[in-house]
Amino acid sequence: MLVPKAFHEGSGYLNSPSGTIDTDYGELPNVAGMRADATASKVAQAGFCPLFEAQATEPPSGKVIEVKDVRDAAELGTGTSAFCWGEGSTAACDLKGGWKAGVVLVVAT
Repeated sequence: MLVPKAFHEGSGYLNSPSGTIDTDYGELPNVAGMRADATASKVAQAGFCPLFEAQATEPPSGKVIEVKDVRDAAELGTGTSAFCWGEGSTAACDLKGGWKAGVVLVVAT
């Protein structure tokens, strides 16, 4: 289940995906440039489980820098994939479920 908190529109973030990326598991929204919480929602709606990888960069914190990797859903295991950044903003997704695949998203910290 997606758990967005403290969603604030901020300059420097895309409001929607920029096209799609063809994968072996179907079309994935190209979410590079979006906030991590909005990204998690769009990726999950497309049937992909968002997995987060932090990378130290210049602001804005919480921005998806790149869609790094798409992985077989069998590799997901159990638990929760979560990413938190400034002002209590959180993106999280339960790893259980009927996912097409998992997708590693590199997020600015």
